[in-house]
Amino acid sequence: MPASASRSVPGGGALARVSEHGIVPTAAPESRTADAYLRLSAHLLLESERKDVRTIGVISAVPGEGKTTAAINLVACLGRARGRNGRVLLVDGDGRKRTLSRLMADGAAGPRTQAMLVATSLEGVDFLSAPAAEDSPTIHSPAAWSETLGALAARYPQVVVDCPAVLDDAEGVVLRECVDALVVVVRAGSTTRGMLRRAVGRAADRVAGVIVNGAPAAQAAPVGATL
Repeated sequence: MPASASRSVPGGGALARVSEHGIVPTAAPESRTADAYLRLSAHLLLESERKDVRTIGVISAVPGEGKTTAAINLVACLGRARGRNGRVLLVDGDGRKRTLSRLMADGAAGPRTQAMLVATSLEGVDFLSAPAAEDSPTIHSPAAWSETLGALAARYPQVVVDCPAVLDDAEGVVLRECVDALVVVVRAGSTTRGMLRRAVGRAADRVAGVIVNGAPAAQAAPVGATL
């Protein structure tokens, strides 16, 4: 069982973005962006009720498409859902980059060698860090991820995993196959159709939503919805 701690991150009703300075709140997000995240969150809550969708992987084809920021904003909206039963868990599934773990769980002494469960200041949201990566290249088996995610889903109604970029890290390929649903993040003018097809692979039927960054306003919607 991971240790527990508390780390301050943007709270209240703000969306946020990840920068070199940390997790920066956007106190007055563009209304279309906020509404888009709320619409996608509503769809995922319905999927959870109807199809028992518990684990949601946030993926992108390559780094730099805004995947980690999207994962934070998604859990922020899910955690604030009124009348919800239980908390939301955000998981850093990128053991190589560990972006969220560095910002939310690592101490002054450096990277944590074990996973740590952090009670964040985001309403209704907990965070599970990734342990410090081993020196040699390694990858988790699908069975290991499935067992871990199954145990977490038994405690949390929704588990949102910030996955590695699929075309950049083989761990992203494994994680893509181990979650109940996927939210795909793309960057307008950068992500090609070919990259998107390769990133999604055989999991197209489990894509629950798409987030488009780099447009005049960030767009997020369930698959099939009009943006």
